[in-house]
Amino acid sequence: MTRASLAPGFGPAFERAKSGQPGLVEVLEQHNPLFVAKLAGEMRWHVSPQGFFQTVVEGISVAGLDYAMTTSGSGWQREKALRAIKTVHEPFTLALLLLRLNDWVLPVSRAAIETLGLLIRTQPDQLARAIPACIPLIIDEDRYGRRAGDTQATRLKLLEVSDVSRRLKDSVLNDAGDDAANTLGFLLRAPVLDDHLDLMALQARHPRVRAMALRAALSGAHHWKGQGFGRRLFTRPINADINTVQLAQLALSDHVPAIKNIALQHLVERSDEPLSDSLLRSFALDHGRGLSDTAIFALKKQGFDVRGWLLSLLDTDMRPRAASVLGRHGHQEDGSVLFDLWQRDADDKCLVAAAQCGEPRAVTALKLIALTEKDVARARRATKVLFRRILLKNTC
Repeated sequence: MTRASLAPGFGPAFERAKSGQPGLVEVLEQHNPLFVAKLAGEMRWHVSPQGFFQTVVEGISVAGLDYAMTTSGSGWQREKALRAIKTVHEPFTLALLLLRLNDWVLPVSRAAIETLGLLIRTQPDQLARAIPACIPLIIDEDRYGRRAGDTQATRLKLLEVSDVSRRLKDSVLNDAGDDAANTLGFLLRAPVLDDHLDLMALQARHPRVRAMALRAALSGAHHWKGQGFGRRLFTRPINADINTVQLAQLALSDHVPAIKNIALQHLVERSDEPLSDSLLRSFALDHGRGLSDTAIFALKKQGFDVRGWLLSLLDTDMRPRAASVLGRHGHQEDGSVLFDLWQRDADDKCLVAAAQCGEPRAVTALKLIALTEKDVARARRATKVLFRRILLKNTC
């Protein structure tokens, strides 16, 4: 089990390493890479900046001594220690290198970038074993602050090492936590997982991962905002041979409305074949507003009588959904029909939909409910509808 606090044996091991005795790497391996910032601060108290610099410059014969010296309080020694590193051991030693990417001394940060570049070229197999445990450190933009842009290329290259992309694909596919989507968002900045986007869009456990992968695969590009003032928008083309129409058709079976909406939008814009009216009608009555609106647009585009169909549903058990959709897409004359239904059956969904269509009598009735209704929940619902009209349509 890795440690979140400095191992008691670090101080003695560091002193022995200065005398040329091995054992420091084994002590470093005991630490959790995710707590590297805290641990490096504790290590600094044991790393003496006096009388040791010459050893770093001439070459270190004891493994781990170079990494320990990257925590020195002297920026000069940190830089020289970084340039002395020629191999990577366990995840914690890689974490120490990543920590120096955001060093406040610019030459130290540059030395860390150069050293990681050297290790990527010369030690890919060792890095492949250490990288998975450091993924959270690599992708966390906030951790790198003002150096995020300067270090991004190096961090992305780390993710392209050896079989890291396969491990990352499996991790993103099977991770049900919210970090999975953040991980994918960073990975899409490089062609690390382009060939697996269609698989992720259909099979990833987390819906945000499926949505992000589907959007990138269908649009052929990934977009993200940079760090710092202005937050510039960046775009990278997706380099993969994907049958987007087929992928979108498969994604329509997803249980998340937002994902189905992404797929349906693509089919409406790109597919040459008309979509099934029955399928679009089922989406039009979906509780997901975005999916419903896209389906209504597609039905109108195909010449379907949406208004007549919705009006015909008002006398069926689909009235609540039909009234809600008609309230968003209907006209004032539809509002009159809905208001008459409310007067007949006291169905508040019809009253709300009538008000959305601009029926004055419905607006007046909602005001009366909001001011005089003893049922607090009903009065609040009426007030919410009225406020929405004031903010969005300014008609009250």
